[in-house]
Amino acid sequence: MSSKKSRRTDPERRARIIDATLDMIAQHGVASITHRKIAAAADVPLGSMTYHFAGMQELLKDAFS
Repeated sequence: MSSKKSRRTDPERRARIIDATLDMIAQHGVASITHRKIAAAADVPLGSMTYHFAGMQELLKDAFS
């Protein structure tokens, strides 16, 4: 059995994406963030970005709410 936590069932994934988005904005500014950079910072698969958020506008709206 693997000691690594399964990322498939991760109830905190959406929150991690939002947290990573805010961190990336603080470090690099809104203009330079991408789904790929946020996914890497949140340690989630790139596909999770579009699963949880319809687009960057929705992600930014939720991050600032």
